[in-house]
Amino acid sequence: MPANSSDHSVPPDAGEDLNENRLKLAAILLRTAVSLICLGWGFWLTARLGSQTGAWLLMEMQWDHAVIGPLERRTGVALIVTSVLLWIPHGWAFSLPVALMLIFDAWAGMTVGGYAFSNWTLGAHAGRYMTAIALFSWGIGSLTSHRISIKHTEWTLRIGIATVFIVHGLEAWWQHPGFTDFLIGTAENLFGWDWTEETTFWILRVIAIVDIVVALLLLFSTHRALIGWLVFWGLITALARVTTHGYELFYEVMLRSGHYLGPIVIYLLYRAAKTGKQAPTPPAS
Repeated sequence: MPANSSDHSVPPDAGEDLNENRLKLAAILLRTAVSLICLGWGFWLTARLGSQTGAWLLMEMQWDHAVIGPLERRTGVALIVTSVLLWIPHGWAFSLPVALMLIFDAWAGMTVGGYAFSNWTLGAHAGRYMTAIALFSWGIGSLTSHRISIKHTEWTLRIGIATVFIVHGLEAWWQHPGFTDFLIGTAENLFGWDWTEETTFWILRVIAIVDIVVALLLLFSTHRALIGWLVFWGLITALARVTTHGYELFYEVMLRSGHYLGPIVIYLLYRAAKTGKQAPTPPAS
């Protein structure tokens, strides 16, 4: 007797299991992103490369270098330890102080200035602190069992990444000198190309338009092609620090982990919310 076609149908709970797997992967990636941010910033500070907060303490608060240096190194060690603590049960709670520190550091950069487009630092760094806030938001939601917490997390990441792309797009349009160095340095170091300033000018104009358009699209869509571009471009621009200035700036790639891991988390959360019941689970717990 031929088998009934229903025998080959998808089990009723298959979709729910798929969504649960999506949520688990999203949680792991989100926590990984925040851990990398902590590691990148921690290594940066322990290497005595300084911070915007340190510059603010020096210039605005008149603190001595002898005080600021050890304080930054201890903060760096604390951040490295935090990157591990994030993985313990309820370790997501540590993401809130990390987010507050990142926000303050960006604000300090705006206040002190001294570099190109310093007044846009809070927006340019949104991918860092909004990723940490997203992890904290999801963790709080896992305690209250509110399904809406997943949407909060998704939109926190969307707004953070969109803000970064818009700000970077505007900076590219106005020919940020750092972006010019990244283009020229990467082209020469990797491919042996000798780009003129005029060529770089027009390339940055194209990048500016694409960045702004992509950022606006992210607020309305999570199409795979869009997410794929965000991941690709977020990783490429992060690696540009290394290809231009050398491997000693690998800290910068870690600090920007939200730019290339965040879009994947957005996609996973969106699909889980759209295709089935999404009971919040503790991030990577």
